[in-house]
Amino acid sequence: MAQRLDPKILDHLVDRLDLQKRGVQTRISEIRAKQPSLTLNAAASIFARQRGTSVSRWLDEQDRLSLGGIGSSQQVVIVKSITTKNKSVSRRLAPKTLVTYYTTDSFEQRHIEEINLAYNAGCYTAAYVLCRKVIENLIIGILKRKYPPKNPKNLNLYYDRNAGRFKDFSEILKNLYDKRSQFLTATGQVHRLYSLSKAFAKDANNKTHSLFHIATKPELEQSRIQEILDLVGTIHKELDTQKL
Repeated sequence: MAQRLDPKILDHLVDRLDLQKRGVQTRISEIRAKQPSLTLNAAASIFARQRGTSVSRWLDEQDRLSLGGIGSSQQVVIVKSITTKNKSVSRRLAPKTLVTYYTTDSFEQRHIEEINLAYNAGCYTAAYVLCRKVIENLIIGILKRKYPPKNPKNLNLYYDRNAGRFKDFSEILKNLYDKRSQFLTATGQVHRLYSLSKAFAKDANNKTHSLFHIATKPELEQSRIQEILDLVGTIHKELDTQKL
């Protein structure tokens, strides 16, 4: 790919991370070398998330598509039929990426792929429910990393031992919010994650159990799922730093 790195992305990373341009360009090139299917802007997005920031506002459709293809062995082909008076014409459309999330966990990656597959297939209710599942599991993952289950008190934050299952999403989310001050530099991100996920969890839970509600494309696109995933990545970055 001959696409150049967007100067606005480079300037943001240099200013936000207080790094030299040459060093940032080198790290981005290293990520691109390991994942040749990425655009340079997509590689920069991965670099940014690893360091607790985001450049997603500057990514175009090609960048998001290359991010969504990491680890995927499937290629989506969308065929749209247009009927005229005398004949039906089919057009092949490029798939669109609703969400991206860089992870080395194969299960998490597969769920991200499923969300994008459902979105491109026009299965918006299915995509919405899948998003709820992913967000819930990622938040449980944050709590498990911060508060390992070997301590019974920690386990109570997200697991109901009497029922033998994880607690309801709303309760798990509230427990994360109550612990926000313990996340140090990511306290604000935890607060923001709670605010966005609280509304999403309530709405998605209604859709999960409703017999009649059908999610729409605008409803899905306006649910700020990507921002939620970006916040999760930022919080994990702090946990990585604390581990060091």
